[in-house]
Amino acid sequence: MTRFTKIFVMLLVAVLAACTTEQGHYNAVDPDGWLYADTIVFTPDFGELKDSVPQLVRTLAVGIRHTNAYEYSNIWIELTTQQPDTLMRDTFNIRLADDFGHWFGTGIGVGYQQVDTLMRDIWLMPGSPILLRHIMRADTLAGIEQAGIVIQ
Repeated sequence: MTRFTKIFVMLLVAVLAACTTEQGHYNAVDPDGWLYADTIVFTPDFGELKDSVPQLVRTLAVGIRHTNAYEYSNIWIELTTQQPDTLMRDTFNIRLADDFGHWFGTGIGVGYQQVDTLMRDIWLMPGSPILLRHIMRADTLAGIEQAGIVIQ
């Protein structure tokens, strides 16, 4: 391979990597705590696509932003998405700390953010909401500041 070909291939890979589209959005949680009944709603924007055209998503991740006031090492969440032919609801356990209480997330000061990929290669309907709620045994979770989704 010539030097020019190698440089061209490296530039092409860099350009293609930069072309990945990623959407992320976080919603604030009530400062008094995230109630069991509070569902956070996200509506992804896929541009000019019609509402009836499903969009392939490579990954769907959930992000949790919390403080040291969060009392648990994990959080169970329920995620609901509209698939082309059905409503899909699933539960996920997101680990936020190890067995010794050290937070996995990154952050500055007392704030941490943990992002966990939950689904790969799924279809989402443009304009259809993605619903997120916690399903912990406690009715109200203190220390959760924001919850969000990242679609890539």
